[in-house]
Amino acid sequence: MHAKHFVSRLAAIAGLIAAAANANAALTAYNSSTSFAAATANSATDTYDDLVQSGTQTALPNPLSRMAGDYSYEVSATNGLFRAGTVSDGSLGTLNTTEPIVFNTFAGGVKAIGGLFYAVDGGGAFVSGQTMTLTVADSFGATAKSVITDASLSSFAGFSSNGTITSLTLSVGYPEVSAAVNNLVLAQLPTPPVPEPATLGMFLAGLGALAFVRRRRNA
Repeated sequence: MHAKHFVSRLAAIAGLIAAAANANAALTAYNSSTSFAAATANSATDTYDDLVQSGTQTALPNPLSRMAGDYSYEVSATNGLFRAGTVSDGSLGTLNTTEPIVFNTFAGGVKAIGGLFYAVDGGGAFVSGQTMTLTVADSFGATAKSVITDASLSSFAGFSSNGTITSLTLSVGYPEVSAAVNNLVLAQLPTPPVPEPATLGMFLAGLGALAFVRRRRNA
């Protein structure tokens, strides 16, 4: 009986250790689309190309409800958003400078988020040499920050979480430009592989050996 209780306790401890490890490793940051794609699954991209190109800063609904594949989310800025970029390649910018763009209200089990982040002027054209700051939060209450210096049209940043993503905030440091996003990617994480029978057998054998030693000591 003592051996059985000992094995049960060891198994419970192993489970708690694994859970603690997952919680402590809640958020991971990526600075390239390649590494982000390799670590995620079931991704979908919102290009913003469907937004109306007016040639002037015409306010979009705020918050703006968006879909990407099976995922949905909302994006907002304090004084509104507009369709930036070119006719063939849209992006999303803030109507007023210095305001952050906030992404939240995710649905569909979003465990990873990434995209191209940079600055635009009042006409929606790209502005080089800017510093972009991204702050993400997840369902564990963890937060992480990523800073892009000298942001270009291809500057990628992303995050993944063992929980789910709850918000992402994008801001720009220079007061004369607006934050902008293009090709926002929402994704999940690959399903963890089931332990092979041989691996599980070795683990159980180890627990049995520990239980045997414990019983011998108590004899």
